[in-house]
Amino acid sequence: MVLTERGKALRPLIQATLDEGGIDAICELLAALEVRVAEFEARIVELEKRLGKNSGRKPGGHPGHPGQALHQSQIPDMQTVMSHFPASVRRKSAKTFSDSAPARAVL
Repeated sequence: MVLTERGKALRPLIQATLDEGGIDAICELLAALEVRVAEFEARIVELEKRLGKNSGRKPGGHPGHPGQALHQSQIPDMQTVMSHFPASVRRKSAKTFSDSAPARAVL
């Protein structure tokens, strides 16, 4: 078994505990660590539950405040419609595309 860096760092603590209290002291150390792990697991469960809850606020603005959204304008700022076609389509198919209603985006 290969000892990790954290395992190597714990080796002096475990050795000192073993020297001072023997195997019973190591068992107490492991029991204390198991309690800490259980506390952390309970805390994680609690925090994960809180993640799913909102703060009680409803989405949106204040009541009565007019909303703001981009809407397509009936009278666009630019009165000229410009057609853009790829070079491969420009030659023969451009007439077909220009006959249909142009799509426009008003930003």
